Amino acid sequence: MEMLATGYIPPFWIHLFDWYAHIPYTLFMGMFDTFIFDSPITCSECGEPIVSTQSKSFGSLLDTYRVGDAIRDCRIRIGVVEELCWCSVCADRPNRRETVAWLVVWHGIYAGAYASCETAETRLSTVDRMTLLEWHGRQQGEKEAWHRRFRSLYADLEGWHRYAIAEDKELFLKTPLGFLRSGLDKYLPEADPLGALLAAHEPPKDDGSGDLSG
Repeated sequence: MEMLATGYIPPFWIHLFDWYAHIPYTLFMGMFDTFIFDSPITCSECGEPIVSTQSKSFGSLLDTYRVGDAIRDCRIRIGVVEELCWCSVCADRPNRRETVAWLVVWHGIYAGAYASCETAETRLSTVDRMTLLEWHGRQQGEKEAWHRRFRSLYADLEGWHRYAIAEDKELFLKTPLGFLRSGLDKYLPEADPLGALLAAHEPPKDDGSGDLSG
């Protein structure tokens, strides 16, 4: 207590505080980014396919990347990054053999993941204009699919909102432009109409294929 009252801090604590201050915040938070593989990498322990890995080598913002995506906070312009990964079967096994995935980064773009450094370096040297056009076409298709999905969801929610605030709901349902255009007849018979509406617009689940266009 006397040391604290006089403001004296032992050297040990000074070094400890300095060490603590230089630890990246993401280590305490356990944050990372997820990289989806175009082709699975075989688990070196059991042979099961591995479809993704987690990495703290980039922004660690809980982003998910697929081949062709620009990586946020990417300080690596061109190169390959070694990451460890495990399949769902071996993830909790003690003394398991580690499986290595080599992530390819081309001008800040995630260009693929491979089981060997040599294959990753070969891929790095073969990215060309056709590769960029392929990535662009896929991303444009996904963007348009998400826009269509959003417009459909917005239209249904708008119809639900107009129905919810209508003073005479029966009259509202008899109005062609107020009801037929919104398609609420699909949801109103349900026990939970709003839940049914949301379920109908549930985003596609990521199966590791990288196709989220639905």
